[in-house]
Amino acid sequence: MLHARPGEMLAFGLLGMSASPALRAIGVTVGLGVLTSLVLAPVAILLGERGER
Repeated sequence: MLHARPGEMLAFGLLGMSASPALRAIGVTVGLGVLTSLVLAPVAILLGERGER
């Protein structure tokens, strides 16, 4: 997961800086989703482990 996310962030970050409004919207939307999943995935793992105890 940690190896794929930086590449995704770079790709969608570049789309987010596009001059085309459609590409910019796609890049910003998906980039925020990838960033959110990067932050929330470890939290979900920790909460899942806590619930198993």
